[in-house]
Amino acid sequence: MERLNKKTLSFPAMVFTKALAALGIVLTLAACGKGDGGGTTPIVGINGCQNCGGITAPTVITTFSSQASTNAFTLSNMQVYAQAGLIQPNASGYNYKWYNGPIAMQGTLTVPTTFYDTTNSGCVVPAGTYYLQTYSVGQLGNLGANVSVPALLTTAGNIELKIESTGVAGGGFVDEGRKLYAKVTIVRANGYVCSAMFADTIL
Repeated sequence: MERLNKKTLSFPAMVFTKALAALGIVLTLAACGKGDGGGTTPIVGINGCQNCGGITAPTVITTFSSQASTNAFTLSNMQVYAQAGLIQPNASGYNYKWYNGPIAMQGTLTVPTTFYDTTNSGCVVPAGTYYLQTYSVGQLGNLGANVSVPALLTTAGNIELKIESTGVAGGGFVDEGRKLYAKVTIVRANGYVCSAMFADTIL
C-alpha cells in the first residue's frame, strides 16, 4: 500500500515536468518565428542601414530635411545611404553629386494636422511624428538627380509613402544636399490605398 502511494504521488510530478518541457519548446519555436513578420519588416534599421537589399557597404552620402509646399508634412533628418564603393572620388565634399546607384533612406515624417483623403474615406493620416524606414531600395542618379525610393514605411502608424524626383522640373538634391526637390506620395495609410491627391512636392 505504501508503494502504491509513492507511485501515485510521483506520477503527477512527472507529467507536470514533461508538460513544462513541452511548453518551453513551443515558446521557443514561437519566439523564433517572429523574425520578419511575414516579410513586412522594414529594410533599414533604426541604428544604421541593416539589410539594405543589395547595398553591401552602406554609408551615409547626405542628410536632408524638406517641407511640403502645402506644409502638410515635413521630412527631417533624412539620412541617405549609398553603396560606398560606387561613390566617385571628388574634391567638393558633396558625395551625392558623384554617385549613381542604389540608395536607402531613413528619418522622420512629421504631420502637423490630421488630413483626410476625400476620394477614399478610409485613408486618414493622423497628426504626429513618425520614424521612416526604407522598404524598397531606390536609386540616385548623377549630380543628385533622378531620386527614387519606391516605398518607405513608418515604424508605427502603418503609413507608406514613395519619393520620386524624375519628372519634377529641376528635381533632385539642391542646396548642397540639405534639401530635396521631389514629389512625395502617401500611398497607403492604415491599410487603405490613398488617392493621387496625397502627393505633394517637397523642398
